[in-house]
Amino acid sequence: MEDLIDIQGLDYIGWWPLAIGWWGLIVLILIMLSISIIFLIRTYRYRKSWRYLAYKRLSRLQQQLATHEPKQIIQDLSIELRKIAMLSSQREACAGLTGIAWLNWLQEHDPRGFNWVQDGAILLNAQYMPNVINSEVTMLQQLIAAAQRWVKK
Repeated sequence: MEDLIDIQGLDYIGWWPLAIGWWGLIVLILIMLSISIIFLIRTYRYRKSWRYLAYKRLSRLQQQLATHEPKQIIQDLSIELRKIAMLSSQREACAGLTGIAWLNWLQEHDPRGFNWVQDGAILLNAQYMPNVINSEVTMLQQLIAAAQRWVKK
């Protein structure tokens, strides 16, 4: 038995330096983490912007088409369009416009090229109409959708 040699354990293997596979995994995790943070910051900024809030108000108007009187929705849409116009351009350029001049301004500055002069005439005449008939609901849907596209850009 004197010829037998004791079995010794393996030497301790340290965890540093890491193998190249671990470095690749760390880099991948850091890239994914930074992309996620950038996405969350951009989403947070958009949710705080006037565009998001205006889009939500326009969506609420679209939902109210079924339950509220069209004349009230037209007035609310007109107010919302005025807010959008003043926020998207200089206040002095659009705040004092009325009538056809207002519709011309909307048509010139709409990024999607919606025909506000022809299709938006109801915005001018609704206040003086005794009763807005239900066939105007489809036109209101088009106007709200055009305003939403303007805000979405």
